[in-house]
Amino acid sequence: MRLFGVFTVGDAVPWLRWFDFGGHEKAMKETAKEMDSLVSEWLEEHRQNKALGGKVDGVQDFMDVMISMLDGQTSNGFDADTMTKSTVLVCVYVQTRLSILCCISFFINCSSYIFILHICFCSQ
Repeated sequence: MRLFGVFTVGDAVPWLRWFDFGGHEKAMKETAKEMDSLVSEWLEEHRQNKALGGKVDGVQDFMDVMISMLDGQTSNGFDADTMTKSTVLVCVYVQTRLSILCCISFFINCSSYIFILHICFCSQ
């Protein structure tokens, strides 16, 4: 996740992308392959569970709904697996960022309350 938002020289000057200052491009490509294989395993696991009769309690998660909605479809040259995997990766990224924002917001709010309490009770 640390590579999301990293600025590389190739972003500003595309013809220098091959130089890869700092090795960020290589790390991004390796991370993308790892994330793709992980989500591919999730997708395959969900497909196998669906083939074996689905969920025991009948509740479907996000991946199951995506599989049932996009099964066998293509859109703009992308197959259903690619669309499902990319949507799941975006959801993971957004959830991670929202969790961080919630924590920061919590600490900012708590620090302001602590500051107010400090002023009220300790300034005498």
